[in-house]
Amino acid sequence: GRDNDEDVKRTVEIYRFARSHGIAKPRLSVDSNEGNPSAESVLDYLQTLRNADSEAFDAVEYLEQPTARDIVQHAFDWHPVSQLKPILLDEGLTSLDLLPECRRQGWGGLALKTCKGHSFALTAAAWAHENQFMFALQDLTNPGLSMIHAALMAARIHPVNGVELNSPQFTPQANEDWMPRLGCLFEPRDGYHRLPDPFPPGLGSIW
Repeated sequence: GRDNDEDVKRTVEIYRFARSHGIAKPRLSVDSNEGNPSAESVLDYLQTLRNADSEAFDAVEYLEQPTARDIVQHAFDWHPVSQLKPILLDEGLTSLDLLPECRRQGWGGLALKTCKGHSFALTAAAWAHENQFMFALQDLTNPGLSMIHAALMAARIHPVNGVELNSPQFTPQANEDWMPRLGCLFEPRDGYHRLPDPFPPGLGSIW
């Protein structure tokens, strides 16, 4: 978020690395962790990336919360950026009351997390469906039962990214009690976490 040339170089590097390892169509999301100073800087990043490597640009599906999380205090016009790529409200999604303001500013979607509360995430997903908003489910390092919760919710609300689950990478020991009966979920294969077929109703407490 501080140096677009460096960020473009890194994006292209990651895309090309994935292609060199046999991934025909890499799917990228970009997160500067609120590092960008403005919507204009994000627009410049995307335009620079498109000029540098059109394939890497095409592989970017969305960007997560590039600017500061308080979208009322740090309000920007995202419409020009959203014409290129969806910009998803992530850390700034702290209240359902912010959803109309998010739409007014031109954000392209929502990054939901069950760790913010099941009812909150479910209501925000319903609002996104009603308003034709893209949404992703980003539950990061939730391990064990909380990872099952996120996976089951994703299976029912259909986020654009399936679900982001990285506890197998960062806290694998926290998932050991769920192995091997749910190895298809806790040991991703070919870049995918999978639920048993059929998977149970509810949030998986029977497991």
